[in-house]
Amino acid sequence: MKTKNKTLIYNKTKSKIIETPIKFANSYFSRLKGLMFKSNINYALVFNMEHSKNKHTSSIHTFFMFMDIDIYFIDNKMKVFEIARLSPWKVYVPSKKAKYILEFKKDSVKNLSLNDEIDFVCENS
Repeated sequence: MKTKNKTLIYNKTKSKIIETPIKFANSYFSRLKGLMFKSNINYALVFNMEHSKNKHTSSIHTFFMFMDIDIYFIDNKMKVFEIARLSPWKVYVPSKKAKYILEFKKDSVKNLSLNDEIDFVCENS
């Protein structure tokens, strides 16, 4: 029987697993589409921005989205350096470039705060 690995976000600062399932947006198209045309989600979308050159290439928009989202910007030390809440049809530019960007449905995450250090961990399911 084959076991499937599931990736989760681990908050190292609080020693807590964030129970929300995650999906990675690693390709150009998946980052471009993001959560457009979504009105409800039960997962977090993780943008891999390792090749981002500056804060402007780490910017986020909510065009064609039908819900409010909470956005967590993660730096190269895997720390949350900025948090934003966006409603549809907005643009947000963080204060510096991000290594990862986490998008959650508004108010769906309780165990993640500014300056928390995170990691991605695999769990067998």
